[in-house]
Amino acid sequence: KYKNVMKKRYGKLNNIICVSKESKDEFIEIFGKDFNIETIYNPLATKNIIRKANIETSLPMDKNKFQIVAVGSLIPVKGYDLLINSISLLSKKRDDFQLHILGEGFLKKKLNKLINDLKLEDVVILQGFVTNPYVWINNSDLFVMSSRVEGLPTVLCESIILGKPVLVPDVPGCREVIDYGNYGILSSRTARDFYKNILSCITDPKKLDYYSDKSKKRSEIFSDDAVVKKYTKLFYD
Repeated sequence: KYKNVMKKRYGKLNNIICVSKESKDEFIEIFGKDFNIETIYNPLATKNIIRKANIETSLPMDKNKFQIVAVGSLIPVKGYDLLINSISLLSKKRDDFQLHILGEGFLKKKLNKLINDLKLEDVVILQGFVTNPYVWINNSDLFVMSSRVEGLPTVLCESIILGKPVLVPDVPGCREVIDYGNYGILSSRTARDFYKNILSCITDPKKLDYYSDKSKKRSEIFSDDAVVKKYTKLFYD
């Protein structure tokens, strides 16, 4: 009954805009194809992101070590337990890296315990909420997400705008942003696969350069001008 009510409401609209192709596919699966529906990515204020990313500031990041950054609330859907366990595997092979997790949440105490139990206090640092995550991302070597699911992850799009190599799980939202591995590193959601992919980034600088170039190319689809043109076409054609 609710579905039928919603279909009637949607039927009164001229257009329906989805923020990702996968969300569009899900909408069609639930409500059918009898609508004018298309995908337009959210505008991200790219110039402002780049400006904030290049602010000169002192960060607790050892430039002699490979720096990994993850950003997001400390909640179950972000999958930080998996990421921390992958770092534990990596720490058995190398000691020349750090992972900084930016964000607050109710899992902070539990994640801190996991970090301590795995003796990763000097390797994994929960930095808490930061007002300017862009400068952290910009000074990192690799941006990582470990989410169980995403819609269209804004921080991943922002990292791509900054030309960072990105490593993401093979889940909805993430895989679409990197075009199923064409513009970033796609990993299965296991600690071992994450560990292997991070290790390959540390040991192969050419791989980092390759995916940095890929991010710069992919960032074109998130340009404010491209989004405005699509909305202008929608409103005035």
